[in-house]
Amino acid sequence: MRTPDTDLPALLQQMATPSDEERTASFARDAWPIAAKWSRSELAEHVPAGVLRPRDDEDVMKMVTAARAAGRSVVAVGGGSGVCGAAIPDARSLIMDMKGLGEIRAFDQIGMTVSVGAGVLGGVLEEWLSEKGFTCGHYPQSLHISTVGGWLATRGTGTFSNKYGGIEKLVQALKVILPDGTSMSLGHAPRSAAGPNLMELFFGSEGTLGIVTEITLRIFPKPRSQIFAAFRMPSLDSGVQAVREFFFQECTPALVRLYDPEESQHLYDAAGEVHGGALLLLGHEGHERIAEAEAAACGIILSGLGATILPARVAETWNAGRYRAAWLDANQLSDTIADSIEVSVGWAELMTIYDDVMAKIRPLCTVAMGHLSHFYQTGGMIYFIFQIQDPDTASLKSRYARVWSIVTEAALAYGGTTTHHHGVGLARRSVFPKEIGEAAAAFLQTIKSAVDPDNILNPGKLAFR
Repeated sequence: MRTPDTDLPALLQQMATPSDEERTASFARDAWPIAAKWSRSELAEHVPAGVLRPRDDEDVMKMVTAARAAGRSVVAVGGGSGVCGAAIPDARSLIMDMKGLGEIRAFDQIGMTVSVGAGVLGGVLEEWLSEKGFTCGHYPQSLHISTVGGWLATRGTGTFSNKYGGIEKLVQALKVILPDGTSMSLGHAPRSAAGPNLMELFFGSEGTLGIVTEITLRIFPKPRSQIFAAFRMPSLDSGVQAVREFFFQECTPALVRLYDPEESQHLYDAAGEVHGGALLLLGHEGHERIAEAEAAACGIILSGLGATILPARVAETWNAGRYRAAWLDANQLSDTIADSIEVSVGWAELMTIYDDVMAKIRPLCTVAMGHLSHFYQTGGMIYFIFQIQDPDTASLKSRYARVWSIVTEAALAYGGTTTHHHGVGLARRSVFPKEIGEAAAAFLQTIKSAVDPDNILNPGKLAFR
């Protein structure tokens, strides 16, 4: 393994926290499944030149300024839980470990906001808010290992998104350090018509346009009531019809998860329920009367579509283990790779793309299954979850790449998006320009070239030159 770069200017040497080779190498990759299959030499190509560990916003400003003067790129890293390679550096990059900015900076109980450093872990924040009777409402599966800054950088969302929305709905203000080392504050009021919302530039920017150091989030009182329900559906299609009807009749649960028969099996097993059919899990929360009325209205819709009521423990069992992704453990095996690809399309295309993609990827996969877990007035999101087992590493990688190609090409063909909340990173770098279009890609490049002419922030991501 290559040793950390010692040929750094004196100022950066002073700023970089001393770290041995093994600790520096730990930043060579995030949780992108294909990176887990890299050879020793492939991994060495991504061991960063050094690791910067800022303790506050001023440190970030100084470090970015010094890195730019030295001609070194900077890759900001939070929890390292990203699954698309968005935080993978090259050998001349400096990692900026944001976990030192992990403090809760301000709390406004009346205004219902909390301001946090970008490095605060989601689980830490949620526990802190819960003790005060509030919730952030943002519950990604990675809650306990991801940072608030990471949520923003990848434009993430959480399992109760039907009620709380994605991260872009939760941010009221932010502070960001630009590539020239200057600080900029954006947002402050509940809503503003003072020109374009410039905060949007940093949602999903993956640290390419600036390094966000502070985020002010809208928060919510902890729900007074929470009701879980589970239903066996006659088919996946009938489940999609039911969820669309929820929106049509304006009784949308905070949580909606619809599993195909293959993925439903492990949930049935965990709850001690007999297998069979697609599984729909619902979660209603808020004021007791509102939650009860919503649950009743959804029950009426479901009964008309042939749903069978299951014990609530099926959904409650899911809730108890919702932060565990056991199927990803297979990536620790040398001959196996497991991944999920989340795409989003309109209502009319949901079942069509599911059937089309599954028919094409099942011959390539050892396991292929899926679920739908985020919905909107105009459509929803599908997770295609798959595992490939192959003792031939080259064949394993080839089949993996083919599955990715099939899913992302289908998303574009059906007028959808190739990524709902995992971001772009290296996994989607080649398809990203196709999705946004030539004019938009050129416009985005113009912004990048203007704010970061030396290309020091996370180079090579979002298809930037």
